[in-house]
Amino acid sequence: HYADEAKSLERQMKTYCAAMTSIDTALGRLLDQLDEMHIADNTLIFFTSDNGPEDYHIGNMSNSGMGATGRFRGRKRSLYEGGIRMPCIARWPGVIPANRVDKTSIVGAVDWLPTVCSLASLPIPAVNLDGEDVSDILRGQSRSRLQPLFWEWRAGVAGNQAYKPPALAIRDGEWKLFAEPDGSRVELYHIPKDPEERANLAQRRPAVVSQLLPQLLEWKRSLPH
Repeated sequence: HYADEAKSLERQMKTYCAAMTSIDTALGRLLDQLDEMHIADNTLIFFTSDNGPEDYHIGNMSNSGMGATGRFRGRKRSLYEGGIRMPCIARWPGVIPANRVDKTSIVGAVDWLPTVCSLASLPIPAVNLDGEDVSDILRGQSRSRLQPLFWEWRAGVAGNQAYKPPALAIRDGEWKLFAEPDGSRVELYHIPKDPEERANLAQRRPAVVSQLLPQLLEWKRSLPH
């Protein structure tokens, strides 16, 4: 079991639970204050995270690795789903439908700027943004993305090397493709049917690879060096 690799499971779990309790308490104070100020119905709260849980092999934090990724492969520093698929909770009474769970729409952190601008009725900056306005998704509409999501990770991963994918990734609709910057080591996964990213379909679906790989490599070439 992966938890057996923890340096001090009891101590690390206590630290992790204390951190979660602190977050819960602070968020509760915030919600109470919004109610007291009578602005809760005009306030958007967006709760998410930046990456998956740390690995047990990292020794610079006392609670390393306590978070769980469930069924997903990978942890922090990995481009597999366990490293980049995060919970996301949005709350805005009367605007965002309550008690609704969207399991199909694909949203990334790069969408935050244009989405907030749209919700606040502010002009979206006239620059080439990587993200798109997903305010309609927050309001209750499920739809496909208008443009793919891209990732690059230039360093290694800690611990389990099975969590280390190629350096680049693209998610377009139901497909997620990985490759090295030179176009080698291609991996292709159908995320709805294989969210654990176990069955590499690159050899079986060459048409999908031919569609996504050039986009991914062109995106890489467009990045600052």
